[in-house]
Amino acid sequence: MCRPPPKTTGLDAPFPWRAALVMSLGNAAHFYAICSLFSYAGFLAVDLNWAEDVDAAGYVAGFLGGALVTGRLFTSVLWGKLADAKGRRPALLMSWCSIFVGNIAFGFCTELKTALLVRAVFLGAGNGWVTVSSTYIGEVAGASRQNRVMGYVLSGGTLCQLVGPAVAAVIYGSLFPAYHAL
Repeated sequence: MCRPPPKTTGLDAPFPWRAALVMSLGNAAHFYAICSLFSYAGFLAVDLNWAEDVDAAGYVAGFLGGALVTGRLFTSVLWGKLADAKGRRPALLMSWCSIFVGNIAFGFCTELKTALLVRAVFLGAGNGWVTVSSTYIGEVAGASRQNRVMGYVLSGGTLCQLVGPAVAAVIYGSLFPAYHAL
């Protein structure tokens, strides 16, 4: 009598370290786009005359943070449809390109309307990271390792949440005096 081959649980495959590292870096970039602004948003609003004084700068800082989430609000479902139609990896690459372009473009903004538009379009609407990343991690890691890989990816984002604002505060206005946020 022949026995069927033993079933594998997925743990026999090597751990996807490269995918975990790349996704961790992507999550760090995503969180840097969100968190780095808050350490200098009030100063930026006053330095670029977007706010009349320090008291009004808090409102401007709130608008800058809210622009990103507002942009994402209307496109999350579209990112899911795009990922299903074109694939998770192309959708993530498009998101990372949008994050990169958005962070650079925001650094060159000297008008409040332009800054709000850049954050809403490139860092909000053009950023499908939140929608696509967990599904991609599930596909790359498999059911047996999904939680572990997700733990590494979230650690990368958390590290950037801690370090990102400090780095942004240190380099604010020091690299290019005409463009404070670069």
